[in-house]
Order: sequence, then C-alpha cells, then structure tokens
Amino acid sequence: MVDKPLGIVELINEMGKKVKIDNDDDAENFIKNFGYFHGYKGYRFFKGCKSVPSNQTMGLKDIESLIELDSKLKELLYPQISFLEPSIRNRILISILKETNECDGYLSLRKAFGPSSGDNKKVGSKIRFWQQIYGEVNKAYLAHNRIAEYYLNCDRSIPIWSLMELITFGNLGHLYENLSVAIRQSVSEGMGIKEKSDKEYMLLSDILFLLKDLRNAISHNNAVYDCRFITRNPKKRIKRFTENSCSINNVHFTQIFDFVILVALILKLLGRSKEYITHYLYSFRDAVDEFKKSSAIMSNGIFDSRINGTIKKFVAAI
Repeated sequence: MVDKPLGIVELINEMGKKVKIDNDDDAENFIKNFGYFHGYKGYRFFKGCKSVPSNQTMGLKDIESLIELDSKLKELLYPQISFLEPSIRNRILISILKETNECDGYLSLRKAFGPSSGDNKKVGSKIRFWQQIYGEVNKAYLAHNRIAEYYLNCDRSIPIWSLMELITFGNLGHLYENLSVAIRQSVSEGMGIKEKSDKEYMLLSDILFLLKDLRNAISHNNAVYDCRFITRNPKKRIKRFTENSCSINNVHFTQIFDFVILVALILKLLGRSKEYITHYLYSFRDAVDEFKKSSAIMSNGIFDSRINGTIKKFVAAI
C-alpha cells in the first residue's frame, strides 16, 4: 500500500528532524526550488563519509551552499569535457586512418580491431561493441540525424570519419579498448600518455570511462561533489598515472579534486595553454574557498588539504 503523499508543511517537518531550519518560508522555497528528494535528500550526505561531525548540526543553508558549489563544479567541468571528447575522438580517428588506409567505416574498424586469436573475452567484447554501434546508427537514423540519413538513404557506406561522429562518448572507451595494440600505442604516445605498467596501452580507455561517468552526471544534473556518479572502480594504473604525473598522493577518485586534476592533466597533454589551465584550476580553488567560508561544517567531509599545494606545483610544471 502506497503511503499518503506529504504536503509542503509535512515535508518541512520531516526536514526539521535532521537539519536546522531558521525560517519555514525559506524551507518552503528550498523545496520548491531544489526539491525534497533531489535537493534535500540528494545533498544531505556524502558518499563514503559522514557529512558533519556528530556534535554539530547541519543547517538548511549548509545544504544550499553545497548545491551552489555542485552547480559551480558542473559549470567549470562541462566546457572541459566538451573539449576533451572531440579532441580524443579525433586523435583516435587519425590513428585508425593511418593504420587501416580505409574509408568505409565498418571495414575500417574491422581492420583496426585486428584478429582476436581465439580469445573468448576479446571476441565477446567486439560482439558487444558491434551490437552497440549498429544500435546507435539505427537510433540516429530514426532520430533524423543528418549524417545517418544522408548515407543510409543513398544506400552508401558510412565513412569512418562520419561513423566516429555517431559513436557516443559512452562507447568511445569500448571502441578504444578493442583497437589493435599498434593503434592504441599510436594514440597513447601521440598524446604523451606514459605509465610503465600500461604495456598494452589501455590507460586511455580508463580515462574515457571515468570522463564518461562525469560527463553523464553533469548532463543529467546529478550530484558530482562526492563522486557518486562512478559506475566502475578505477584501475590502479590510472591512479598511479595521475599521482606520478601531477605530484599528488592518495588518488582514489573518491574526491572530486582527483577528477579536476586529471582533467587538467589531459588538457595539458592535448596542448591547452598554461593560462587556460591555470584559470581552470584557480576557478576550482576559488569555488572551494568560497564554499568553506559559507559552510565550514560540511566542507571537511569533501575536501582535504592537498588542493592548494597540488595546484601550485601543477601550474609551475606546465
């Protein structure tokens, strides 16, 4: 049996059991602007840690400050992801074309994947990828995507550069991990990705999967401040790569700063200017400092002491 839905007054009373409410009118505006479940329930806790010390009481204004910070983080990160996605996609395309010398999209990818040598895991991965690609092309055609409509209505093969545009960011990591070692090596070395343990040049796929999760959270306006958006455990090689490249310790991708610094690193590898990356990192630092001033109670659960020192060293090394 479904419980009777709660009205505004009842929701305010429920909120008052957990957080300090100074004014019922402010609480009503909070529910109307941010929502009870999306705003109050979604931002009252931190993934993997306690939100506030047991001897202190969280206020509704603290949650508002956290929501404002989360919005700033998404505003800061989205343009970077929008730049990284096509930049990495284009580098993969260039290496595929160089290796296969084939224009037809499907033939080019088959050549780029190379033989599976009877490896059931690799065969299964390729089968899943092809199912996803055919599904994406079909979906794009039904949605009147101009690229899909142009080639399919003319009964022409989709060239590799057009097919790459139809592959979603979510499947770009799957595409990369199915490429031959030679092509992965070409892409990785071309970007300057160096990690001793990455002998199969798979590190970029780890990066793509992490960025995909972050991008999806931003696009759907989900919370990003505590990294609850991660759908798979990051592998040790990407943790080591980030730590070694950025002179930072304890990277586990359980704090949003780990993502911020990883994005800065990829921006550097892709040739973004020092001024651009510096502005990006200092904007993050300023947003954190402002949040700490507005909600000292909650900030300790999200950010540690690495931020200022790591940013200074990273900027100095660019």
